[in-house]
Amino acid sequence: MLRLKGIIYLALSLAIMWHEYGTPLTGNEWTPKIEAWASTDPVLEQVVNVFIGFSYIVVLVYFLKGLNFTFISGHVTKEEYNQTPFGLMRWNLGAIFRVGSYGSKSNTSENSVENMKRYRDSKFSNMSNDEMANDFRKTAWLDGLNSGSKARDYVNSKLSAMDNESGYKWLKGDK
Repeated sequence: MLRLKGIIYLALSLAIMWHEYGTPLTGNEWTPKIEAWASTDPVLEQVVNVFIGFSYIVVLVYFLKGLNFTFISGHVTKEEYNQTPFGLMRWNLGAIFRVGSYGSKSNTSENSVENMKRYRDSKFSNMSNDEMANDFRKTAWLDGLNSGSKARDYVNSKLSAMDNESGYKWLKGDK
């Protein structure tokens, strides 16, 4: 799925770059038209220049993400990708502007148990049935933790200080 996403990112960003810079100047490019329209007002011209610069950065970021998804990280699952350095970067600006997102109880430490359940399930996809049954038997207690209980709070605090693999080993009782 990541490879398809990467191909889409690459296609869109390359189409925009090709439209603006890939062909000889034909007069159909967006940037000169927008700059000519904004040149009537100095304040509008500055705002448009900032917008165009931001747009170039966004196109470049999506081009790089497309390259990464298509050629480097396209073979991994979403859960495995989230553990890579690229996956740890958050590009979603909508979370910054969400009202009530700060100070709420649904922080990352509160979701450590749910994140570990997803990680455990992704690990199961690469195991034989015997290994999967054995690991599930060792970690089934995680599914029984009640929200708001002291045990869940303790497990959340422990897991928030560990990476996924260390947390998974801790859940199984491995050293």
